[in-house]
Order: sequence, then C-alpha cells, then structure tokens
Amino acid sequence: MFGQQVTLTTRSPRAVVPAMRPLDRPGVLQVVLTLAAGGTERLVLEICKALDAQFRIAVCALDDAGVWADEVRDRGIEVVALSRQPGFRPSLGYRIARLARQTRCSVVHCHHYSPF
Repeated sequence: MFGQQVTLTTRSPRAVVPAMRPLDRPGVLQVVLTLAAGGTERLVLEICKALDAQFRIAVCALDDAGVWADEVRDRGIEVVALSRQPGFRPSLGYRIARLARQTRCSVVHCHHYSPF
C-alpha cells in the first residue's frame, strides 16, 4: 500500500446494498467469563442483539453459560461454555481458537482480562 494511490468513492445515499447470506457475513466470537447477570455480560448481550443482522455472532463462555445464555440462544446465536478448570490452562487458548474456527469467526472479541 505504501507509495500507491488509493481512490475512495462514496455511494449514493439511495444505493441499495443486497442482503448478505448468513455465511457471507463476517463472524465474531464474543469471549466472556459467563453470561450471568452483570454489567459486562449485559454488554455482550446488547452487542449480540445490535450486531446480529450484520455479523454472524457466537459466544464463548469460559466458565458456565449463565442465566442470559437462553436469551442469546433464542436469537439463534450459538453459546458454548468451556467449563474451564481453576489455574493457568494454556490449552484454553487452543480451545477458543478451535471454537472460532468451527464457528467460522475471524474476529475474537474478548471481555475482561481473563478472556483476553
């Protein structure tokens, strides 16, 4: 890209964008400790609701699914609980990567320091 000229064009505000087929949408894996009632968990729930039409969303809960998991699943969004064990588990990163690959998610959005 360095040294190349890039021309940006804008679409007319009335331009019609064709609807994307489900697998054409980019995939985003939301990684959180759980979907139990809490502030971060509410944020994940609201992100799922807001972006569901534009992205394929999946949720990875490191611990248990939590009470809000059913609300996410009712929207057709997969929720996977990894039921992690206490202590440092390097294999957890591989499990998250495998889940991202299985759900065809190219973006992993982590919430809080443990999922990161």
